[in-house]
Parts: sequence; C-alpha cells; structure tokens
Amino acid sequence: MTSPIHTRAQNKLVDLIKSAYPVILQNVGYPQNTANRIGEIDVIGMLPKFIDFYEVKSQYDEHLMDKAIRQLALARMYWKLSGDDYIYTPQRGIMLWEEIVNELGYNPLKR
Repeated sequence: MTSPIHTRAQNKLVDLIKSAYPVILQNVGYPQNTANRIGEIDVIGMLPKFIDFYEVKSQYDEHLMDKAIRQLALARMYWKLSGDDYIYTPQRGIMLWEEIVNELGYNPLKR
C-alpha cells in the first residue's frame, strides 16, 4: 500500500511533467526475474519514439536511492525500450538515474 506522502509526491511529479508527454501512466507493474514477483514503476512518460521512467521516493537517502536505482534498472531491462530514467524526491526534485548512480558511486546490478 502506498503512503499518503508517496502519493502526494507522485502527484506533484505528474504535475511537473504533464506538459512534456502526450501520455503519462502511473503505477505500472512488470514481472521481475524472481518467481511471482511484480515490480512497479511509479510514473511512465511516453513519447512517440521512447519512454521515460520515473521512480518516486518520499525522501533522499542512500537506502531509498539504492532501491529506486535497482527498480529502474530492472524495468529498463524488462521493457528494452529507449528513454531516460529519473528519480523524484520532494527535497531534490527530478534527478537523472545516472546522476544518482555517480553520486553514490556504485553499479546497482552488482549489489
């Protein structure tokens, strides 16, 4: 179940990006590589030739960023579609996935 803080943050993100995409989807599930496990991307912004993934976290801390990075990496591997990956927090706004990976200094698929 999603917390009210997460829901507010996700709604704020959608308000921030809605003019950039003709189609925005929220809470989109996808199968993960473990039995009966479903992953979820909070927001997907769709453009004609690519889609952008957004993961929303209620605050910026290393544990939550690690989780978001891994979620985005798995989703991108599953869908194999071109686009950018972002993490949104109310404190830091919209950040590129690569910025957070570099800031934390690790490869999320090896953790």
